[in-house]
Amino acid sequence: MVYDGDGNVMHFIPNIQTIRSQKKTIQLLFNKYVYTKSNTHGNTTYWHCRSRRNGRSPCNARFLITKLKNGRYKVCLSQPEHNHPPTKRQYKQNK
Repeated sequence: MVYDGDGNVMHFIPNIQTIRSQKKTIQLLFNKYVYTKSNTHGNTTYWHCRSRRNGRSPCNARFLITKLKNGRYKVCLSQPEHNHPPTKRQYKQNK
């Protein structure tokens, strides 16, 4: 679930899973798309679609996760549209 700054439920978002890339960096699997960490500023981490770097027309899909003062997280899909289908590859969740 996604909460606003007052702890009220805004809407439900499917689980975000952490996975490891071949280079052992953390990536996120969200709605069958893989995201790579782009930047961190304060309590906010920015993620962009992994297909942004694969040589094809870059995908501009991105989202951000902000840790709130109450310990919860706010997820914002700033660019939700992808220009490619979701991945067919199966991933194991990072432990």
